[in-house]
Amino acid sequence: MKSQHLSMTNEEFKRMPKELGWKHEYYGDKAHIRPGHAIVLTTVMVKPRSVTAPCLIRPAKKADIPSLLPAYFAAFAETADYCDYPPDYVQKRAEEDLVSHFAGKRGNPVTTSQVAVVSNKDGIEEPIGAILIVEKEEAPLVDLLFVVPEWQHKGVATALAATALNELHAAGIKKLHSRFLLANAGSRRWHHHFGFEDEMDLWVQQAYLRHRLDELERHELIHHLTDAQYEALQEEIALRREIVKTLDEISKTQGLDAVLLHT
Repeated sequence: MKSQHLSMTNEEFKRMPKELGWKHEYYGDKAHIRPGHAIVLTTVMVKPRSVTAPCLIRPAKKADIPSLLPAYFAAFAETADYCDYPPDYVQKRAEEDLVSHFAGKRGNPVTTSQVAVVSNKDGIEEPIGAILIVEKEEAPLVDLLFVVPEWQHKGVATALAATALNELHAAGIKKLHSRFLLANAGSRRWHHHFGFEDEMDLWVQQAYLRHRLDELERHELIHHLTDAQYEALQEEIALRREIVKTLDEISKTQGLDAVLLHT
């Protein structure tokens, strides 16, 4: 995935839809569009889930690293997470992330981590995705979650997460954290559809507010919303303003660390 640099007029730029989590700038008679860096911390309560898997789901193990490398690369190479990075960098990160995960450098890996596998034409087991979880002080954290493109939107990620959640529930765990890049629309939609809820973070809420304000400005130019949609947008903007105001006030009294979430 590459940043976009599109020739257009300033008027055309103002009318252009803006993607949530992406930076949209206009200079040199061009629109310059690249992903932002906002990372969302999100949480789901651990409860039993039914599992409908389109493939075999089994526990992840360190020996999976070599076969998981191509799956990681395929899943992330064309996402906003690695926008503008060359393939060799993504390959390097794949190895670093997987090796460091199983070595415990990103938190102690937990046994609830899962791998999705299918058999290739030679009958050899081939990973197509994984959910790798690590221990953290407050709650376990999804360290890595990925599915190869040809198996996305087929329930693999949901089956992986549901299987892991059932094992966490059996172990008495109450909640699970995860993270996603706000600019990664696919990851954002999956997390919210699965039931993850975003934790309050000043930079993330500012990004949501900017996006909705951009949408309001666009509507005032081209009137693309119904009355009901316009009213809902105004209500959301008012809510986002209050959230940002509250978080900003907390930052002034308690410091930025109080409103910027890290795990």
